[in-house]
Amino acid sequence: MNGWKVEVEFTGAKSSDAQSNSPAQKVECKFRNDEKDSTESRNFFCPSRTAANVIRVIGNSPPVQLAEIVIAGKAWDKYPCDKGYYNAVTGTHKTTGPDCQICKDGERNHERGKKQCTPCDNAARNIYYTKDFAHKTEEKCQVCIDYQVANAAKDGCLVCKAGEEFKPDCTDFAATDKVKLEACTGIKCKSCTAGNFRSGTAAKSAQCLKCPVNEYSGAKASECIVCEKHKHSVLGSPACTDCNGKTYQDVIKNDIGLGDTSEQFYKCLRDTGEACVASTAIDSVYGIYEPKYAKLGDKKTFDCYYDCKKPKAGSCELQAVFSCEKAANGKVEFKAVYHCVRTKATEEFETLN
Repeated sequence: MNGWKVEVEFTGAKSSDAQSNSPAQKVECKFRNDEKDSTESRNFFCPSRTAANVIRVIGNSPPVQLAEIVIAGKAWDKYPCDKGYYNAVTGTHKTTGPDCQICKDGERNHERGKKQCTPCDNAARNIYYTKDFAHKTEEKCQVCIDYQVANAAKDGCLVCKAGEEFKPDCTDFAATDKVKLEACTGIKCKSCTAGNFRSGTAAKSAQCLKCPVNEYSGAKASECIVCEKHKHSVLGSPACTDCNGKTYQDVIKNDIGLGDTSEQFYKCLRDTGEACVASTAIDSVYGIYEPKYAKLGDKKTFDCYYDCKKPKAGSCELQAVFSCEKAANGKVEFKAVYHCVRTKATEEFETLN
């Protein structure tokens, strides 16, 4: 029996949707050693979903006398749909009407003869999908990894969109470990709450962040909005609060409770259009100075840092003067004039000598 071949052919004009061989294609049926009955007999198996109306048994040379040839098979309309396929009416192939159909994307079927495929269940963990046919023949759907979730069609994975964050409901989490991902009780993209945001350019693993001071956001925000004029906010605010004053004097009087070095207080001052504000210290070669804020037209004077060695205010003749002026571009800002001599470099040189 060694060297014998069995091949089949379908001579019809058109193959069915679920048929694996095309018309006039000669398909070889393979002998499997683990299926032989004895040294004198052989079982040949044709590929799954092969339809045929011609069978050829090709012997070896010299000719061998056979006791019998047994051909076993099923009629096409009795043959069960293969893995990854379904027929909603019978679960089998059809000679007329709809034949077995491939499972839709987002579904799978690992058993034969089914009337329907099983959808990927993303109710708790939105990480399951199928796309390629090989995925649809497996017992489980494929798993999205690396901070991704399944898309709405369940035929692929995507990262959480702007205004959302990847949220696994588990403590032992690893983004590329399918076993640990499936151990989570829940995985989804969660919308950022009001007062928080996540940009579209953020890393896949990035979580929602609090809006900065003097900015706010609603839910699902991809960015925060700067508070309107005469309004302020704390870190992570869903809305802004009115300043109590709209002039320099009123803000100094009514909004000082925000803290005289707070960014909220400084914004209320800036919005009056009557104030210079230096929210951080001014670092110059003549020293570091903190004028903080002043009314338009006013000045703040400091002893020159390196010349006066930090004496009490007013006891040094050399001074740094910060005038609150309106620039040509309309901005109200400090203009510094340094009546100083020594610098940090001067002090370092004198220390070396």
